[in-house]
Amino acid sequence: MSDGSGSEVNLKDFGDYYVEFNLTIEKIADQIEEVKELYNEIPSPTAIERKRSYNYQKLLREYEIAGLDGINRR
Repeated sequence: MSDGSGSEVNLKDFGDYYVEFNLTIEKIADQIEEVKELYNEIPSPTAIERKRSYNYQKLLREYEIAGLDGINRR
């Protein structure tokens, strides 16, 4: 059953009840393309610096945890 907007409606009969499934594939594809475009954009220098800083801070935390773990094992 189609309502003419590009979406298809499937009705499943369950006695006195029915469940309606409505899915528009075109909109999902558009959203996926938008997400791809976001990730394909070249990041700004500030974003690159933030990422480097975050990775550096993460590495320092890992070294600190490993060091404390080594001290606790002695």
